[in-house]
Amino acid sequence: MILRSVEIRSFRCIRKLHVEFSEGLNVLYGPNELGKSTLVEALRAAFLLPFDYATADDFIPWGTDETPQVVVEFDLPNFANSESSETQLASTRWRVKKAFGRGKGASALLERVTGNGRRSYLKT
Repeated sequence: MILRSVEIRSFRCIRKLHVEFSEGLNVLYGPNELGKSTLVEALRAAFLLPFDYATADDFIPWGTDETPQVVVEFDLPNFANSESSETQLASTRWRVKKAFGRGKGASALLERVTGNGRRSYLKT
């Protein structure tokens, strides 16, 4: 998997953040309390936690009732084409969107992003 971008809104100390990842190794650095660990926690939540997770309330910024949201775009290699002589495998772009909480505000969506910009909705 290759991470392409992450967009975070109202997730713990992060009000709004959009990060585009570069090819190769990406390094997060900066002073304490900047939100580096929160960014990693948001990625973990997007991939591994249910959107109505019991502790989703922990993601809500203190003193607000906002809905924490995370959107991650990533590429997965197409292993079906792995027998080709090309050194770089073709890949498919995916997008995970999650809004954490309970009730109508909570949601999860997995989309396959196609070459013409249209999205094929695979799971809601």
